[in-house]
Amino acid sequence: RIEEYYLSKGLYNCKIYIKIKNNKKKNSVNIYFNIKKGSLLTVKDIRITGNYITDKEKLLSLFSISKSNWISWFTKNDIYFKGKLLSDLRKIRSFYVSKGYIDFQINFIKIYLSKNKKHVSILIDIFEGDEHVFGNIMLKANCAEKIKSKLKLIANTYMLNGERFSFSNLMKARKKLAEFFYKNGFVNTVIDFHVLNTGEHAVDVAFSLNIARKIMVKKISF
Repeated sequence: RIEEYYLSKGLYNCKIYIKIKNNKKKNSVNIYFNIKKGSLLTVKDIRITGNYITDKEKLLSLFSISKSNWISWFTKNDIYFKGKLLSDLRKIRSFYVSKGYIDFQINFIKIYLSKNKKHVSILIDIFEGDEHVFGNIMLKANCAEKIKSKLKLIANTYMLNGERFSFSNLMKARKKLAEFFYKNGFVNTVIDFHVLNTGEHAVDVAFSLNIARKIMVKKISF
Protein backbone atom coordinates (compact mmCIF):
# COMPACT_ATOMS: atom_id res chain seq x y z
CA ARG A 1 0.00 0.00 0.00
CA ILE A 2 2.93 2.32 0.62
CA GLU A 3 4.10 1.73 -2.93
CA GLU A 4 0.59 2.35 -4.29
CA TYR A 5 0.49 5.66 -2.43
CA TYR A 6 3.69 6.93 -4.04
CA LEU A 7 2.60 5.65 -7.47
CA SER A 8 -0.62 7.67 -7.12
CA LYS A 9 1.57 10.75 -6.57
CA GLY A 10 3.45 10.15 -9.82
CA LEU A 11 6.59 8.77 -8.16
CA TYR A 12 6.94 5.74 -10.42
CA ASN A 13 10.64 5.16 -9.67
CA CYS A 14 10.10 5.06 -5.93
CA LYS A 15 12.04 2.34 -4.08
CA ILE A 16 11.11 0.90 -0.70
CA TYR A 17 13.59 -1.06 1.41
CA ILE A 18 12.43 -3.05 4.42
CA LYS A 19 14.66 -4.20 7.26
CA ILE A 20 13.46 -6.49 10.03
CA LYS A 21 15.28 -6.86 13.35
CA ASN A 22 14.40 -9.44 15.97
CA ASN A 23 14.02 -8.27 19.54
CA LYS A 24 14.49 -11.50 21.48
CA LYS A 25 14.14 -9.87 24.88
CA LYS A 26 10.66 -8.61 24.12
CA ASN A 27 9.78 -11.47 21.81
CA SER A 28 8.98 -9.02 19.01
CA VAL A 29 10.37 -7.61 15.81
CA ASN A 30 11.21 -4.08 14.75
CA ILE A 31 10.40 -3.14 11.14
CA TYR A 32 12.32 -0.32 9.46
CA PHE A 33 11.25 1.30 6.21
CA ASN A 34 13.76 3.16 4.07
CA ILE A 35 11.89 5.01 1.33
CA LYS A 36 13.61 6.66 -1.59
CA LYS A 37 10.90 8.61 -3.34
CA GLY A 38 12.92 9.41 -6.42
CA SER A 39 11.75 12.11 -8.83
CA LEU A 40 8.48 12.73 -10.60
CA LEU A 41 8.21 11.48 -14.18
CA THR A 42 7.97 14.20 -16.80
CA VAL A 43 6.40 13.89 -20.24
CA LYS A 44 8.99 14.04 -23.00
CA ASP A 45 6.61 13.61 -25.94
CA ILE A 46 2.96 12.90 -26.79
CA ARG A 47 2.20 11.33 -30.16
CA ILE A 48 -1.26 10.77 -31.62
CA THR A 49 -1.79 8.50 -34.61
CA GLY A 50 -4.93 7.68 -36.59
CA ASN A 51 -6.17 11.28 -36.68
CA TYR A 52 -7.02 12.19 -40.27
CA ILE A 53 -9.87 14.63 -39.62
CA THR A 54 -8.58 16.67 -36.69
CA ASP A 55 -4.97 17.84 -36.50
CA LYS A 56 -2.69 16.84 -33.64
CA GLU A 57 -2.33 20.40 -32.29
CA LYS A 58 -6.08 20.73 -31.81
CA LEU A 59 -6.28 17.43 -29.93
CA LEU A 60 -3.29 18.25 -27.75
CA SER A 61 -4.89 21.59 -26.83
CA LEU A 62 -7.59 19.57 -25.05
CA PHE A 63 -5.01 17.96 -22.76
CA SER A 64 -4.22 19.19 -19.26
CA ILE A 65 -0.96 17.22 -19.45
CA SER A 66 1.72 18.26 -21.98
CA LYS A 67 5.33 17.63 -22.89
CA SER A 68 8.02 19.60 -21.07
CA ASN A 69 8.60 23.18 -22.20
CA TRP A 70 10.23 26.35 -20.91
CA ILE A 71 7.33 27.20 -18.58
CA SER A 72 6.77 23.68 -17.16
CA TRP A 73 8.79 24.50 -14.05
CA PHE A 74 5.94 26.85 -13.09
CA THR A 75 2.80 25.14 -14.48
CA LYS A 76 3.88 21.57 -13.61
CA ASN A 77 1.70 20.42 -16.52
CA ASP A 78 4.44 18.08 -17.75
CA ILE A 79 4.21 15.81 -14.69
CA TYR A 80 2.91 12.39 -15.67
CA PHE A 81 -0.10 11.11 -13.74
CA LYS A 82 -2.10 8.16 -15.00
CA GLY A 83 -5.32 9.73 -13.71
CA LYS A 84 -4.71 12.99 -15.60
CA LEU A 85 -4.00 11.08 -18.81
CA LEU A 86 -7.24 9.08 -18.52
CA SER A 87 -9.15 12.32 -17.91
CA ASP A 88 -7.60 13.85 -21.05
CA LEU A 89 -8.58 10.80 -23.09
CA ARG A 90 -12.18 11.26 -21.98
CA LYS A 91 -11.98 14.86 -23.22
CA ILE A 92 -10.88 13.64 -26.65
CA ARG A 93 -13.77 11.19 -26.80
CA SER A 94 -16.27 13.90 -25.79
CA PHE A 95 -14.81 16.20 -28.44
CA TYR A 96 -15.40 13.69 -31.24
CA VAL A 97 -18.81 12.48 -30.05
CA SER A 98 -20.03 16.09 -29.76
CA LYS A 99 -19.19 16.54 -33.45
CA GLY A 100 -21.10 13.45 -34.56
CA TYR A 101 -18.28 10.89 -34.60
CA ILE A 102 -20.08 8.41 -32.38
CA ASP A 103 -17.95 5.44 -33.49
CA PHE A 104 -14.79 7.08 -32.14
CA GLN A 105 -12.46 4.71 -30.30
CA ILE A 106 -9.07 4.77 -28.63
CA ASN A 107 -7.34 1.71 -30.05
CA PHE A 108 -4.40 1.62 -27.67
CA ILE A 109 -2.13 3.68 -25.41
CA LYS A 110 1.55 2.95 -24.96
CA ILE A 111 3.80 4.49 -22.32
CA TYR A 112 7.55 4.35 -22.94
CA LEU A 113 9.84 4.87 -19.94
CA SER A 114 13.26 6.43 -20.57
CA LYS A 115 16.41 4.53 -19.60
CA ASN A 116 17.10 6.84 -16.67
CA LYS A 117 13.46 6.36 -15.51
CA LYS A 118 12.87 10.11 -15.39
CA HIS A 119 10.76 10.71 -18.51
CA VAL A 120 7.92 9.07 -20.43
CA SER A 121 6.83 9.22 -24.05
CA ILE A 122 3.14 8.66 -24.72
CA LEU A 123 1.68 7.11 -27.88
CA ILE A 124 -2.09 7.24 -28.45
CA ASP A 125 -3.68 5.54 -31.45
CA ILE A 126 -7.28 6.49 -32.27
CA PHE A 127 -10.05 5.57 -34.69
CA GLU A 128 -12.08 8.64 -35.65
CA GLY A 129 -14.82 6.93 -37.65
CA ASP A 130 -17.32 8.81 -39.80
CA GLU A 131 -19.48 11.81 -39.03
CA HIS A 132 -23.09 10.92 -38.23
CA VAL A 133 -26.27 12.95 -38.66
CA PHE A 134 -29.62 12.85 -36.93
CA GLY A 135 -32.00 10.32 -38.45
CA ASN A 136 -35.57 9.77 -37.32
CA ILE A 137 -36.78 11.39 -34.11
CA MET A 138 -39.36 9.15 -32.47
CA LEU A 139 -41.64 9.82 -29.51
CA LYS A 140 -43.46 7.20 -27.50
CA ALA A 141 -45.82 8.77 -24.97
CA ASN A 142 -49.09 8.03 -23.20
CA CYS A 143 -50.86 11.13 -24.50
CA ALA A 144 -53.04 12.35 -27.36
CA GLU A 145 -51.63 12.68 -30.90
CA LYS A 146 -52.08 16.44 -30.74
CA ILE A 147 -49.73 16.64 -27.73
CA LYS A 148 -47.28 14.23 -29.40
CA SER A 149 -47.09 16.54 -32.42
CA LYS A 150 -46.27 19.48 -30.18
CA LEU A 151 -43.61 17.47 -28.35
CA LYS A 152 -42.01 16.41 -31.61
CA LEU A 153 -41.97 20.03 -32.75
CA ILE A 154 -40.05 20.93 -29.56
CA ALA A 155 -37.55 18.12 -30.18
CA ASN A 156 -37.08 19.07 -33.83
CA THR A 157 -36.04 22.57 -32.78
CA TYR A 158 -32.72 21.02 -31.75
CA MET A 159 -32.63 17.83 -33.80
CA LEU A 160 -33.54 17.79 -37.48
CA ASN A 161 -33.23 14.83 -39.81
CA GLY A 162 -29.98 15.22 -41.77
CA GLU A 163 -28.31 17.67 -39.39
CA ARG A 164 -25.01 16.75 -37.74
CA PHE A 165 -25.51 14.63 -34.65
CA SER A 166 -24.79 16.50 -31.44
CA PHE A 167 -25.18 15.01 -27.99
CA SER A 168 -25.36 18.55 -26.63
CA ASN A 169 -28.41 19.30 -28.79
CA LEU A 170 -29.97 16.01 -27.74
CA MET A 171 -29.70 17.02 -24.08
CA LYS A 172 -31.10 20.48 -24.86
CA ALA A 173 -34.13 18.86 -26.50
CA ARG A 174 -34.64 16.63 -23.46
CA LYS A 175 -34.43 19.66 -21.17
CA LYS A 176 -37.03 21.58 -23.21
CA LEU A 177 -39.40 18.60 -23.14
CA ALA A 178 -39.01 18.43 -19.34
CA GLU A 179 -39.73 22.17 -19.06
CA PHE A 180 -42.90 21.74 -21.13
CA PHE A 181 -44.29 19.13 -18.75
CA TYR A 182 -43.19 21.04 -15.67
CA LYS A 183 -44.92 24.26 -16.79
CA ASN A 184 -48.11 22.34 -17.49
CA GLY A 185 -48.23 20.61 -14.10
CA PHE A 186 -46.84 17.19 -15.06
CA VAL A 187 -43.82 17.61 -12.78
CA ASN A 188 -43.17 13.89 -12.20
CA THR A 189 -42.91 12.95 -15.87
CA VAL A 190 -39.97 10.65 -16.66
CA ILE A 191 -38.14 11.22 -19.96
CA ASP A 192 -35.80 8.51 -21.26
CA PHE A 193 -34.14 8.24 -24.64
CA HIS A 194 -32.21 5.71 -26.70
CA VAL A 195 -29.69 6.46 -29.42
CA LEU A 196 -29.86 3.97 -32.28
CA ASN A 197 -27.05 3.75 -34.84
CA THR A 198 -28.68 2.82 -38.14
CA GLY A 199 -25.36 1.81 -39.71
CA GLU A 200 -25.80 4.36 -42.50
CA HIS A 201 -24.04 7.30 -40.81
CA ALA A 202 -27.36 8.32 -39.26
CA VAL A 203 -28.54 8.16 -35.66
CA ASP A 204 -32.17 7.66 -34.73
CA VAL A 205 -33.31 9.02 -31.37
CA ALA A 206 -36.23 7.37 -29.59
CA PHE A 207 -37.80 9.25 -26.68
CA SER A 208 -39.87 7.33 -24.17
CA LEU A 209 -42.12 9.58 -22.09
CA ASN A 210 -43.90 8.30 -19.01
CA ILE A 211 -46.28 11.17 -18.35
CA ALA A 212 -47.33 11.37 -14.72
CA ARG A 213 -50.65 12.63 -13.41
CA LYS A 214 -51.11 16.37 -13.42
CA ILE A 215 -50.53 18.04 -10.07
CA MET A 216 -53.10 20.68 -9.15
CA VAL A 217 -52.72 23.39 -6.50
CA LYS A 218 -55.86 23.35 -4.36
CA LYS A 219 -55.03 25.91 -1.72
CA ILE A 220 -52.35 28.48 -0.93
CA SER A 221 -52.12 29.63 2.66
CA PHE A 222 -50.14 32.56 4.07
